[in-house]
Amino acid sequence: MEFKTASTEFLLASMDRNSRKRSLDDDGDDDDDIGNPYEGDFIQPETPSEAAISRRHAARTIHARSGRRSMFVRKEMRGLKAYVTEYCATTTMHGFRYLAESRTSCERYFWLTLLLLAICVCGVLISRILLRFMSHPVIVSFSNKESPINTVPFPAVTICPMTKTKRSIFNFTQAIYDVMDGKDITEEQDNLGEYLTLLCHYSGRHFRESDLLDDDFLEQLDNVKLDISEFADNCWYLNNWHDRCEKFFWPIIVDEGICYTFNMLDKHHIFFDDVFFPKDFFNPQTQWNLSWTIDQGYTNRSIYAYPYRAYLPGYDNGLHIEFQQSSSELDYLCLDSIQGFSILLHAPHVVPQMKKHHIKVAFGDAVIATVQPNLIKTPDEVRKYHPDIRECYFTNEKVLLYFKQYSPENCRLECITNYTLEICGCVNFHMPRNKSTPICGLGKYFCMKKAERDLKYLELHNSLNVGKAAFFCDCRPACVHLKYEADHSQSNWHYDRLYFAKQRKEMNTS
Repeated sequence: MEFKTASTEFLLASMDRNSRKRSLDDDGDDDDDIGNPYEGDFIQPETPSEAAISRRHAARTIHARSGRRSMFVRKEMRGLKAYVTEYCATTTMHGFRYLAESRTSCERYFWLTLLLLAICVCGVLISRILLRFMSHPVIVSFSNKESPINTVPFPAVTICPMTKTKRSIFNFTQAIYDVMDGKDITEEQDNLGEYLTLLCHYSGRHFRESDLLDDDFLEQLDNVKLDISEFADNCWYLNNWHDRCEKFFWPIIVDEGICYTFNMLDKHHIFFDDVFFPKDFFNPQTQWNLSWTIDQGYTNRSIYAYPYRAYLPGYDNGLHIEFQQSSSELDYLCLDSIQGFSILLHAPHVVPQMKKHHIKVAFGDAVIATVQPNLIKTPDEVRKYHPDIRECYFTNEKVLLYFKQYSPENCRLECITNYTLEICGCVNFHMPRNKSTPICGLGKYFCMKKAERDLKYLELHNSLNVGKAAFFCDCRPACVHLKYEADHSQSNWHYDRLYFAKQRKEMNTS
């Protein structure tokens, strides 16, 4: 009995290794008293380790947490669905209530598609507006309120005669004929011939070709120039007649030589003190107290404020000039066959460049110009944007080397000056310079033309490149800019008939 019992217990223990060891004695007797012969071959059941118990406990914990989380998510989704349903049912926006009502799935999908399409279209439009604002945050708009004409200055008027010298002092055409015929000319004639070749843009080479000009170059030109009193006979301003036009006009140096200007700021308000101009160029005979700036406008309410301003529009409130010149003083080898005058209207603080824009008045013509001032103002709030974004410079924001006030015209003149100095080692006679900077002579003529041409190509190339806003010179428009647009008409002026008619009337009266 004991053996069978032990054998039975052994089989049970072999089948279930994880069960605990049972007693071999059903009556509760101790196994040690029996002496089991198979005691050494008995396989003890394995006891679960603490790691296994820990893993089973962690699995039950994770499962419990996952269950609680899924219940929380389902609860939140039900709450969100209830909020969305309530919003769609009560909103006044068209189309949303059809999503909350008890309708077919086709109807709901239809209205949902329309709503999503509308949202996408709105998003595209908003993105376009945002991109436009980021690329062009500043918009130029016209003011709804008209400004009085006396808030802007009368335009500066620069007049350049086609005749550059008095033929009684130096005959440019005759000097060329003498050189072509092999005749001897004086050293002074040779110097003046070189100077006039630069001014008249004459293509022939009959005089000396110096690389650099002497410092007295402009002084010699000043000695042979035409005075304003020799071609401007009568002047009217604001319906007041003046027999001395030199009272309002003074000489300046531009790309066409020595010209005369009216209502322009003097050199102390345009250039820095180290910019050199000899004699009385850019310096009026009468010194006025400046009462106008491009940023602030007029600070003086006096009618004698400078620069002058027109108080009323109209033909009789402008500037009238009568030009007269002897036909014996004309020189057709200088410039072109159209003899007369070049006139440019510009802002008082801008140095004129006659080759860019001008009105040509030939002899025997009467020209009437109607001027429309355009003033662009930019509020100070725009200063916070970078110049690359607003695409303009304020007056004192970009510091120039020669000019006190920034303008695109002054910036371009300074740019071509610096570029010519770098390429040729000198500057053209009309360019601003320090006293130590040399003036290019006739020997550097083609170098100056090449520098001017190359700079134009550089600006054109950069302007055509997409994404390059700044040009080579970086002469952006001014944030506060004054420009005059002139619309002129032209007709014949029979001054000789008027003159003889007046003479006959005086003879009959006497």
